[in-house]
Amino acid sequence: MRTLSVMVILVFVSGSTVALAQGSGLMLEQEPRKDFTGFGWTFLLLTAATLALGVKAKADSDDDLERAETSFANYQNATTSGDAATFRATTDSALNDARANEGRANLALFLTFVFGLTAWYSFNPEDLPDNSLAVTHNAIIFQHRF
Repeated sequence: MRTLSVMVILVFVSGSTVALAQGSGLMLEQEPRKDFTGFGWTFLLLTAATLALGVKAKADSDDDLERAETSFANYQNATTSGDAATFRATTDSALNDARANEGRANLALFLTFVFGLTAWYSFNPEDLPDNSLAVTHNAIIFQHRF
């Protein structure tokens, strides 16, 4: 019985060393690197586009704030109640436009960061941390592991 156990162990050891020597170990061969540069270029262009839209929205917000300041100065110097009401409405409208454009600029900044990060990891998938984020040819998947 002891001899049979030693023979079985030697067969397994010799078989595994032959398989390792031939390079046919299933887990030892590396998979070829997958190419995700298509994702990278797409998200790099999205990054540039959202950054440009964010800069434009910020400039529009600044212009609206200047318009609101001018209208408020005219409101303070208005001589009739009709002019005061018109300048006040113009000031409120300009401030609302400035808030909306600032919100668009903030959203564009956030999307620029997300798209830039996605583009970086699409060009360098080996830099991804070992977590549940998977980059495939069809999608970028985040899975929760419990």
